[in-house]
Amino acid sequence: EYLKKISGQDVFKIFNESLDDIASVLERTFDKKIVIADKELAKTPYLAFFLNNESLDDILSALNTFGKMTIFERGDIVIIDKSQH
Repeated sequence: EYLKKISGQDVFKIFNESLDDIASVLERTFDKKIVIADKELAKTPYLAFFLNNESLDDILSALNTFGKMTIFERGDIVIIDKSQH
């Protein structure tokens, strides 16, 4: 279970989940289409914990701490691709 309410706050926890699985949950949570352009990146596992009602941008930025992704929006779609550097 990714998303829980604790003391009235949304808590979003990620434990060794693929970016593809995380994107599916984020799509439902934020009602936004997310496309992962790179198949290898989609399989990458992540570990994170969010408890301050972070926005979609905040969560994606935190997951991109090491700069492996390029994240941009095209209309109503968030596109995540492998960084070129």
